Amino acid sequence: MSGRGGKRQGAGRPAGSRNRATVDMKSRLSELAREFTWSAFDTLVDVCENG
Repeated sequence: MSGRGGKRQGAGRPAGSRNRATVDMKSRLSELAREFTWSAFDTLVDVCENG
């Protein structure tokens, strides 16, 4: 049964490299943050002024 399963030399993502899904998610999150910044700021000002 040798040669089956277990860690293989060179298998997987190289150490220190970023997960592709994480990079895409951060990009999307940044895009959403830019899109809603002014709306969120206006809401915050409204809450501060009107309670």
